[in-house]
Amino acid sequence: LVRKALEGGVRPTDPRLLKVCTPHVALFEDREFKSLRKALREEAEPAELEDDEKAPPLPPDWAWWGRTRYRRGVLVGGDPRELNRERLERAFGFTELEWVGTEFKRKNLQTIRDRVRAGKLDIVIILGSFVGHDADEVILPAARECAVDWVHVDKGYGIVRVRRAIERFLDPLASRCPASVG
Repeated sequence: LVRKALEGGVRPTDPRLLKVCTPHVALFEDREFKSLRKALREEAEPAELEDDEKAPPLPPDWAWWGRTRYRRGVLVGGDPRELNRERLERAFGFTELEWVGTEFKRKNLQTIRDRVRAGKLDIVIILGSFVGHDADEVILPAARECAVDWVHVDKGYGIVRVRRAIERFLDPLASRCPASVG
């Protein structure tokens, strides 16, 4: 139906189309939907920034610091945005946080999988709204096998959403961070 709407002249930025497509963004992996995916990302971005601006900074006694601080991470999915990557890196205290876009690039998923297996990553953050199901199929088995932390952010990529995913998926008491060992 979306394909027919676009072929019939509905613009990818039409608010009605975006509203209908937002919950199903993972279905639009084909190249023909590139403009629609971009519009969906741009539609989500202002809400992410607004949520982050309203949210207080992470408290010094946040139980999950050992899962993020001084660790090497990767964001998987979407269109990498440097300012947002830097904000996340600072907010969570990552030593390094890379953002890898995966649009039409299964090889990127395999590269991340190989980095997990080589012990070069401590945490993988999968941006569920911006990746296909193949991200889970390629990366998660390696993360589980190598005991590398992973979280799945259902929607968006702001600090608030990433924090909720970390708190949902990770056990704060199972910290592997050398700096938190007393």
